[in-house]
Amino acid sequence: MSDIAQRQSDLSGLVLHLSQTTSALANQNVALGQSIQRLPPFMRLANTTFVNLRNALDERDGRWSTASKPVTPKLQKLLEQTEAAGDRLRPHGP
Repeated sequence: MSDIAQRQSDLSGLVLHLSQTTSALANQNVALGQSIQRLPPFMRLANTTFVNLRNALDERDGRWSTASKPVTPKLQKLLEQTEAAGDRLRPHGP
């Protein structure tokens, strides 16, 4: 109990924030319920889209490959520059 007493202000803040979060969720229960109801159909549609995309990519012919050859070096350079920029932005250890 003494450990809890020492952290009383932390616990008070936790309870307050939990109360606010619970109230916000309760105020949005209709919207939250509607979102949850929409999730399974959305996931089925997304899955169908990904399957169709995979099939389309599998069925592509040599024309796509031929058409992409002029831009491939430019894309490679862009990806290398993007990776280098990302490396500079990534936080490094102490």
